Amino acid sequence: MAAAIQMANPLYAKVFMDDISVLGEYEKLDEQIDTNLKAKTACDLYQIVIGRLVSDYDHTNSGIVEAFLSLLWASRRGLTEEEIEQMMQGQGHSQQDWMPVFLAMEGMLFNCSGLLNFSDKEFHKAVELTFMVNQKKVKFAHEAIANYFAVKDGFPTRKVEEYPWQIAQLHEPKRLRECLTDLDLFTHLYQSVEQKFILIRWWRELEKSGFDATNAYTSVLDFYEKDQYYQKGKESIEFTPFYTVAFFLEEMAKYEGAEVIYKRALSHATKSGDKAIVMNALSRLYETQARFDLAETTLREAYKINIDNDGKNSQNTANTMTLLGAVLVHTNKLNEADELLRVSLKIREDGLGKNHSRVGQTLKHLLTVRQLQGDYRGAEEYGLRALKITEDACGPYDFHVSSILLKIGVLYNELGRHRESEEFFARALDIRKHKFGDDHPFTADVLREIAAVYEKQEKFTEAEPYYLQAYEIKTKSFGKDHPDIAQIQNRLAAIYTQQKKYKKAESLLLEALKTREEALGPNHSRVGQTLKHMLTLYEEMSDFKKAADCGYRALQNTKNAFGEDHFHVSSIYYRLGILEVSMGDFTKAAKSFEDALNIRRTKFSDNHAYVADVLQEMGNMYVKLNKIDEAKTVWEKALKIREKSCGIDAMPTRQTKNSLKSIGIL
Repeated sequence: MAAAIQMANPLYAKVFMDDISVLGEYEKLDEQIDTNLKAKTACDLYQIVIGRLVSDYDHTNSGIVEAFLSLLWASRRGLTEEEIEQMMQGQGHSQQDWMPVFLAMEGMLFNCSGLLNFSDKEFHKAVELTFMVNQKKVKFAHEAIANYFAVKDGFPTRKVEEYPWQIAQLHEPKRLRECLTDLDLFTHLYQSVEQKFILIRWWRELEKSGFDATNAYTSVLDFYEKDQYYQKGKESIEFTPFYTVAFFLEEMAKYEGAEVIYKRALSHATKSGDKAIVMNALSRLYETQARFDLAETTLREAYKINIDNDGKNSQNTANTMTLLGAVLVHTNKLNEADELLRVSLKIREDGLGKNHSRVGQTLKHLLTVRQLQGDYRGAEEYGLRALKITEDACGPYDFHVSSILLKIGVLYNELGRHRESEEFFARALDIRKHKFGDDHPFTADVLREIAAVYEKQEKFTEAEPYYLQAYEIKTKSFGKDHPDIAQIQNRLAAIYTQQKKYKKAESLLLEALKTREEALGPNHSRVGQTLKHMLTLYEEMSDFKKAADCGYRALQNTKNAFGEDHFHVSSIYYRLGILEVSMGDFTKAAKSFEDALNIRRTKFSDNHAYVADVLQEMGNMYVKLNKIDEAKTVWEKALKIREKSCGIDAMPTRQTKNSLKSIGIL
């Protein structure tokens, strides 16, 4: 025994010794040792042990050992003794018959919170190889457990855990659909943090068989509505089932269906507080769809309801304030967003404690505000604090953790801390793939940001496939008219421009421009964003006339959308200044840079990182004019700002240092 190589495996050795220790016949010991040593793996050895159990305890060929082990094999997490007793009895095996089998293999089982299961995967595999020899036997085992739980009254935890899972293992799509559209079972599944993501995966599989979640649940809710109405009257119809289904469809990226059912939930929410809850959820959906004006309007109405019902310092009010602050970031109302989020933070810290998960959510949005305000250190502090709070409260694999990881990753990418950025994105991607699957828009958001990291490092070949994958997922989920699609087209075009693939870049930008003009109107700010990318493309192609036309149109477009002194207007001035330097029109370039500076200093401060960006380009202009002293002055100002806001080792800081070195400074 000691000389056998396989005995070096601790599991093998344990199973081996346990088996021969219960042999009971000394005369057969050598024979049993020789037989066991023929097994090269623990799984092989378990099969020999199973064969001995059948020989010792199934003298009448009743299949009692197979029945017992098959039930454990087919269970999701194991079975209680009571469940085993009743299921075995259903197959004609009394407790008196199967209890000796259980006692004989007790050392190969473990009991976790009352659930009996195999002690290791090798035993599970051995049972499968021994008894689950065809689909008929596999189906019989799962069917036995499913039928047992199907007749259980109500929805106790064990039924919710096992019943739908067993139905899923039968690979009968129609039956699984019927199971998952039971509103009571659906609600229990969806309210479980673990189960709801399995529910999403099951529906992803059902979609491959032609079943649609929106249609399925709409039909179920129609029946529920009519049934409640005829039994108890309209006032008795609860909003909760509609709200829960809509929330689920939103997470499934079924946004049109979710919106319709949220509105049905709103129509059945008779209490003001319930209305505010639904409106908050509906606004979140609008935000996802980039319908920011509608999201803002809905949240302001919910905010008023919260204050009237609960007061200014209630947790419900803080919830709405946080959501509204997040939406206002998209519309560049940063001061109001900052104020709302800080007030919400205080309410939540005072009422829930400084380490509550909702405190982490507010900090996450403050991260974004601070980043846009150029306070990168403050943004990082908020982000890391939010991450720790959320990980401690929700666990390292929670969806909210992935959202914070994504935001910190974006911050680090902007600061040129690419390695850290990639690490945060890798964690976020792992969580979202596990929770939602490979083809969910939440997963695409991470893929897009990973591509941006590579793009910023000028690793265009690595960036392209991530952008393309994100594009494919978003198109499938939203259609080609969603702003996210044009955003990815803009980024892909930027890559192709750098690679001098001008025709591909132009084709993408023209498509993005057409989509945005048709969907949003020719004067929308997002149209201006695409025109700004076209400016860069035509500048690279040395087609300065087209570049200037796009630039001036983008400028006018953005002014019309946001006003004369908006940050986005400064971005167009900034890009025009770079173009005008390339065209040799230094007078116009100087004016464009000054206009950009004035807006950014007014909106932020003299020491904001965005101000440093303009100073950097002004320095480049002065060098071309051979005005070295002026270049030195603006670059030194830029360096001071970047060292303070970005850090001494950040990529923007290094860029300015290199510029100063090029003129003999530093």
